[in-house]
Amino acid sequence: MAKNCDNKFLINHKGTEQTQRLQNALLSENFRLNDFSTADWMEFAYNFAAEVNYFPIENATSPSGNWESFFIEK
Repeated sequence: MAKNCDNKFLINHKGTEQTQRLQNALLSENFRLNDFSTADWMEFAYNFAAEVNYFPIENATSPSGNWESFFIEK
């Protein structure tokens, strides 16, 4: 990329800086997927994790439990 570019056309428009690209519609507080709250999604993930098998790296051919322990606070 050219370092000495005299053309300022591309850098003088809104949206060229990352901070200017934020769209309010994409903020998490502005939408609810299936009308679930964050707590509802966490409960869903916890319940779903009990159904998903965990395969350890050492023995990837047979499951050794599920992902439920991922949600337990230590």
